[in-house]
Amino acid sequence: MIRTGAPLMSARFAFVFLAMSLVAGWVSLQPSALAQPGAPSDTYQSVTRPVHVYRLAPPVNELVGAVLVRPGDVVQTGQPLIRLRDGEARLQVELLELRAKSSLRVEAAKAAWDVSVLEEQESRAAMEDDAVLAPEMRRIELRTERDRLAYELAKQERRELELQLARARESLSRYTVTSPASGTVIAVSVEAGELPGSGEALVELVDTSSLRIEFGVPTERSVSIDAGDSATITVRMTDDRVETLEGLVSFVSPIVDIAAGSRAERGQRLVEVIAPNPLGLPAGTIATVRFRPG
Repeated sequence: MIRTGAPLMSARFAFVFLAMSLVAGWVSLQPSALAQPGAPSDTYQSVTRPVHVYRLAPPVNELVGAVLVRPGDVVQTGQPLIRLRDGEARLQVELLELRAKSSLRVEAAKAAWDVSVLEEQESRAAMEDDAVLAPEMRRIELRTERDRLAYELAKQERRELELQLARARESLSRYTVTSPASGTVIAVSVEAGELPGSGEALVELVDTSSLRIEFGVPTERSVSIDAGDSATITVRMTDDRVETLEGLVSFVSPIVDIAAGSRAERGQRLVEVIAPNPLGLPAGTIATVRFRPG
């Protein structure tokens, strides 16, 4: 039995060896994209994300007075989004505006000083004719100095009122949640009359004027990638619509994630690419990134 089976097993072994040799030879003849100069660069897939996401909470705890936007609204930098009830703070501003804008106290103090200066000049002239005694002249000089100081004090108090007004206006502005950037409102979590919790985000806003794509790159490949390298991002919107964006590498992590990727890749490093989005493509789509260093 052993002798009879040995030739059969040898024939099978020879057949398998021949087949493997043919496959290896065929593979060795195929062009290698990575080995040839000028070949297409490697590609990576990830999900596009907004370059900025804002979750806006008011700095003060107060009832919501008015909700000025709704999801889907496109807003501009500085545009009011939510107004809290600000009656008391607004009255404080109006009172300080009235006082700070009035120059009556300063003008009255200036007029009193001017009168004292004139009286002092007249008294000095009279003193030469011995009509005013030295002690009386001293009292007149002190009254002039007192009125001068009163005038300076009135100017200082007006300046202090202007500073109090600026502080009150700043405090009043805290009752309005404004947009920090241009973007699109995607969520509003309150209605007029509600009291939001401390630190609760009332509005969520995204800025998709640029898109951010993050992905892992094998360690060996990542050493030739630097911030500022150009990248091409391809986004397939539908079967018939493919859009292309041009971006730059904005970040290459200085840390290797040894647990990411395969053992042959020796870990991966996080790479971030940011691309301007003039086409207004939505975030959250799958994108293919292709880039070369340089």
